[in-house]
Amino acid sequence: MIRYRALGAAGTMGESAHLVELERAAVLLDAGCHPKTGAVASPRAAQAAGARAVVLSHAHLDHSGGLPIMLRGLPNTPVFATAGTRALTGLALRDHLGRVRAQAGKGGLPFSEAERLGLPWSVRPFGLPMDLWTGGPRCTLHDAGHIAGAAGVLLEHAGRRLFYTGDTHLAPRVWQRGAHWPAGPIDVLVMESTHGANPTLDDVEQPALEARLADLLESVLAGGGQVLLPVFAFGKAQEMLAQLACLRRAGRLSHVPVYLGGLAARVNALAERYTPHDARRHADLTLDEVPVRPLMPAMATHPPSGPAIFLVGSGMLAEGSLAGTMADQLMPDSKNAVIFVGYLDPDTPGYELRGGGRPGAARIESVPFSAHARRTDLVAAAAAMAPRHIVLVHGEESARLWLEAALMQRLPNTRIHRPMPDQVLELD
Repeated sequence: MIRYRALGAAGTMGESAHLVELERAAVLLDAGCHPKTGAVASPRAAQAAGARAVVLSHAHLDHSGGLPIMLRGLPNTPVFATAGTRALTGLALRDHLGRVRAQAGKGGLPFSEAERLGLPWSVRPFGLPMDLWTGGPRCTLHDAGHIAGAAGVLLEHAGRRLFYTGDTHLAPRVWQRGAHWPAGPIDVLVMESTHGANPTLDDVEQPALEARLADLLESVLAGGGQVLLPVFAFGKAQEMLAQLACLRRAGRLSHVPVYLGGLAARVNALAERYTPHDARRHADLTLDEVPVRPLMPAMATHPPSGPAIFLVGSGMLAEGSLAGTMADQLMPDSKNAVIFVGYLDPDTPGYELRGGGRPGAARIESVPFSAHARRTDLVAAAAAMAPRHIVLVHGEESARLWLEAALMQRLPNTRIHRPMPDQVLELD
């Protein structure tokens, strides 16, 4: 018997936390916070089930941001993760504390610096089976192709097999080679659903995205303009730097200065260290091939003159961000461009700007890079694993409904589940 309980990310894309029991051996998969509200799942269900291990898929806050709070209810419970996820989570949680402190003061902190530093990590490499405790489930971490260190989680116990995809990207991208899921058959597949309702990516191939971005950059810069690439420090900044490195190798854009924000530079150093060469699309490519200049805060209001590329957070032009301030400075000049290279939440300034809700003369472009798999790729990969059950998580309800219909057609003998928050599934 496998029991699944959705503690978070059931019908939404935030606050990921999944409690699984394989013949009463309980494991918590992820402990995130909601990206807008900061809400985290309660540890009560994991306590009641006697969870003896946490396995963290990757460092994004919607998967890791509730970890210190969850462990208040599960003291001394080891947190299994790759070395890259451990390093990047430490940085992500520290940055999160800094931003909350700036907004709410010391009294509004969700957890303490001591709790962040005291997380009981147990670091494991990709591909090496390990027992989570003596007599407990065997766990193998598989490259998820999402960000540095990100892993899918295979749990095996008492003849049962469960695979949790975490956030995953199956096709090669410019920086990473793509996910490596284990071979089937599998009893339970817990699968992300992010792009389930997004048909625009179905026929979009990665090389076409890379070529479009290259053409846009050359067009704007050749006309004497400046380009703002709003990026997320964890993932998107590394992908864009790898793209620029490939262009420079091809003799393109070698003369253009590139400016990079401070947090992304720290993430780059860790991503470079913890992305094995066999996990890279180009084994010899490094993120430091592009000579970057530090973007000082004052440059947001007084950008340097001449053609330039600015990789700046936040990726959605959040209020008060360097990217938002710099966009305001670049917008009046028709030679300039703001190029969005990822997802935009409808409630953000970036979404408003892309939709034409803010006046300006600069070009506004969008190239839909994503660190999440296309829905067609998810269906094909799930079919290859021949699971008896598929649990759809980490997606809006419309996304899960599309995937449910597509999977039922492809896998008529597989049971598809769309759990509601706190719902318990008995998967026998």
